[in-house]
Amino acid sequence: MRIDPLPVGIDAPVRPQDNAVLRAIGEALAGLDYGSVLITVHAGRVVQLDVTRKRRFPD
Repeated sequence: MRIDPLPVGIDAPVRPQDNAVLRAIGEALAGLDYGSVLITVHAGRVVQLDVTRKRRFPD
């Protein structure tokens, strides 16, 4: 999966930390079969990434 960085606003440049956040989100999604990814934002900035993995067992 490839995630291309997008500007936050019309004239907002992509900051180096934005690339790190996008990379971390991509890695979280790539390693997840079942579960959720929660992105916490404060004042317009991603400050936390929580990954919950679920394990499914056959019946």
